[in-house]
Amino acid sequence: MSVVLLALVAWWLVYSRLAVGAEWLTVAALGLSRQTALGSAIDTRDVGTHAHSRRVVGYSMTIAHGFGVPDSQMRDIEHGVLLHDIGKIGIPDGILLKPGRLSAEEWKIMRTHPELGRRLVERIPFLRGAVPIVFHHHERWDGTGYPSGLKGELIPLGARVFAVADAFDAMTCDRPYSVAISFEAARAEIERCAGTHFDPAIVQAFLRVPLELLESIRSGTIDATQPSQSAPLTREH
Repeated sequence: MSVVLLALVAWWLVYSRLAVGAEWLTVAALGLSRQTALGSAIDTRDVGTHAHSRRVVGYSMTIAHGFGVPDSQMRDIEHGVLLHDIGKIGIPDGILLKPGRLSAEEWKIMRTHPELGRRLVERIPFLRGAVPIVFHHHERWDGTGYPSGLKGELIPLGARVFAVADAFDAMTCDRPYSVAISFEAARAEIERCAGTHFDPAIVQAFLRVPLELLESIRSGTIDATQPSQSAPLTREH
């Protein structure tokens, strides 16, 4: 069954608010691309993030591999990153797709999506390892993030990896509200924010990833979830 068809099935379930219990397990039974289908469904609804999940999964897996994350944890990271915004299913279109600035009340609603995502994902046994990323992907190293205001290494490792990967993707892709900057400029900005927004050690792992590999992930010419396709995580000087 194609990813497109899986996405349509998954989208019908979640958008009709049936995505609990047995209905989620039905999606799980459709094939190995179930998480990809759900990520695609989110990307389809949030039109400003086309292919966002695919790219951020690739960046995150590459950073995690370079940081030395054990193979036993990589699947949970992959699932968590792919489903990080699943809670946006519960955000009204008028807020999620609003072209202008959100009001204070609208931001309050938007910031509920990590909790909504946690409540969805934790119901599914084989995805429970993804919950730390889904719930904590907006935390910041200095404790100024949300929803829990966690600081430093209290933030789950996968969420710290995701934060760097997500920021890099946001800065290097055109969106309705921002114009892409170069890879070099994005890397410099992430390095500048080490110790405030980001875990400094994760930033160093990110900076060791060759620009050529980052470009391959963005273009989709390499699948960073498959170790055999990954380039060596060293930079040529």
